[in-house]
Amino acid sequence: MKAQVRTWAGEQDANSGHAQRWNRVLAAFGEQDAIQQGYTAMTAAEAQTYADRGWTRWDDVVTALTDLESRLTAQANTETEPEPVACVSEELEDDVEGYSEEEHHGEAHVERWLRVLQTFRGAANDATVMTAAEAQTYADRGWTRWDDVVTAIQCLEEQALQQEMNN
Repeated sequence: MKAQVRTWAGEQDANSGHAQRWNRVLAAFGEQDAIQQGYTAMTAAEAQTYADRGWTRWDDVVTALTDLESRLTAQANTETEPEPVACVSEELEDDVEGYSEEEHHGEAHVERWLRVLQTFRGAANDATVMTAAEAQTYADRGWTRWDDVVTAIQCLEEQALQQEMNN
């Protein structure tokens, strides 16, 4: 759903209000780029107002935001913190480490994969961290290696957002 919302946010023929609405949805999903740009998270109730206008794109957004809000409420109401989900499998980390050693693909290739490793290993607030949005740009080129990386980084970003909201 995030990828689709990113596409809608980038529609060039729409007005700025259109892009702002979609960026607020991305902020609700924990998209760090949208949050860092100062967009406030959209609520399911607000998204419903757009769905009520007959804007069918919003139906799935309402469902996703409702589910997200329900999970956040459930987590807030539990006495114990939920067990964190492992975002990065050992196999994926091993694969990425192997990709980072493929020097025959050039320095930029190696540097990208080293940044992914640093992201997986918990580098925080560092220019070397790779965001899910940046990883998605590589996946969008048809580089299938990046599909699992995007999912893992999105998971890490969501966990970081959850932790931030809990503090």
